[in-house]
Amino acid sequence: MVRLLGRLLGDVIREQHGQRLFDQIEEIRSRSVGEHREGEPDLSLAALLRTLPLEETLSLIRAFAIFSQLANIADDYVARRDGLSVDSTMERRIREKQGLDSLEVRRLLTEAVMVPVITAHPTEVRRKSILDREKAIAELLDRLHGAGPLATDAMAIEAQIKREIRVLWHTRMLRSVRINVADEID
Repeated sequence: MVRLLGRLLGDVIREQHGQRLFDQIEEIRSRSVGEHREGEPDLSLAALLRTLPLEETLSLIRAFAIFSQLANIADDYVARRDGLSVDSTMERRIREKQGLDSLEVRRLLTEAVMVPVITAHPTEVRRKSILDREKAIAELLDRLHGAGPLATDAMAIEAQIKREIRVLWHTRMLRSVRINVADEID
């Protein structure tokens, strides 16, 4: 899934800004990966990054940020899909015994681990439009998994994913003004 989403992001960058910018981003990406794997700094990469014009630097940052978002969506999708294929303890017990009596349910619930999740702040930093795109891409990945690999439906779904990535590419990632709780409720 990461490769698919990365390929579609590359297509969007080429369409929106041309092959030259795509090649530059791809060169920086591959050299960064090489630098990480080798454990040695690539001094010419550092020099290249220092000389990039502001507009190209912003495009590079946007490309890396969106790729990270897409990789997270793909990871969540795989984890969710894998999680759906594994029965919970209660599902296994129901399947094995064709039901549970109230004492067994009570025992399972007392043994269950429940952990509250507390957020650090009451408002979402990411914009709703970004969250909507992420949700749409995740839903399309679910639909794509149900389509056959050679199905025309799969091609149509990929085109929809690409449209969502294109919208993501053109959406400001951060708000210019921090919202408050009342704004979030609205």
